[in-house]
Amino acid sequence: MDLKNVFSNEHIAKMKEPIIQKFLQDETHRHLLKKYVKNPTSHHRENLDKAFKDYYKKVKIVTYLNKLIYFFSIDYDKKVSNYTNRYHLSLDAPLFQDENSSTPKDNLVDKRIKPNDLPSTHSLSERLVNYGLYYAWYNELTPKQRTILSLIYEFNYSNKDVADFLNESKQTVSYNHKKALGELRSAFDKEDFYV
Repeated sequence: MDLKNVFSNEHIAKMKEPIIQKFLQDETHRHLLKKYVKNPTSHHRENLDKAFKDYYKKVKIVTYLNKLIYFFSIDYDKKVSNYTNRYHLSLDAPLFQDENSSTPKDNLVDKRIKPNDLPSTHSLSERLVNYGLYYAWYNELTPKQRTILSLIYEFNYSNKDVADFLNESKQTVSYNHKKALGELRSAFDKEDFYV
């Protein structure tokens, strides 16, 4: 049975409303409407009304929650923005009102090693127990690759820190790091180097 043929023009206009169309997309709701249209008793009407009221209540709750979340997120962004604008961190501002007061920047400590503190011989090489790795360390790796490996594995530098330390790009450091590990791996895998 086609519902459009059953209703008069005034009901067809109501049927075009989005809430009604969404309601009737559910098969059980359509079935209730068809039952009411075939047999318009008060019982069928009450069932259809109850189903629509429940559906409408769910729609209102979901709409309310969507708006609540939307406006809460806008308010939250405003609060965060206002807070960061009011209380921005300034490393150059003095800690106290005195003229001789230090700034937060003065109190920062760089715990990384300095270029002058880097040992001239790489102590990482002293830890190599396999002859093949020891041979590859001095004969296969460039001094830059040995320095990169020492900084990463002895001093816990990140690739970015190594790049800053050596005045190289991060890509160059990453490339040399991978190449050095590959050289050591291939030296380790060679059978004639095993003792």
